[in-house]
Amino acid sequence: MDQSLVQVEAGAGDEVRYRLLEPVRQYAAERLSLDTNESEIADALRERHARFFLGLAEESREELLGPAQPS
Repeated sequence: MDQSLVQVEAGAGDEVRYRLLEPVRQYAAERLSLDTNESEIADALRERHARFFLGLAEESREELLGPAQPS
């Protein structure tokens, strides 16, 4: 991992988190904003990402706010 484009970080508990090096992230963001086709793909991916997590939140809503919620 020392020569990888990905950095590994310790998260909460035993969780491991991965992230891109900042220059790589900036380059990718710049590429997405310059290329119209890639920008359209990025917009579609953002929309898909948002719909997925909205659905997950809606599915979990009753369990999070209902009688099954721990005190």
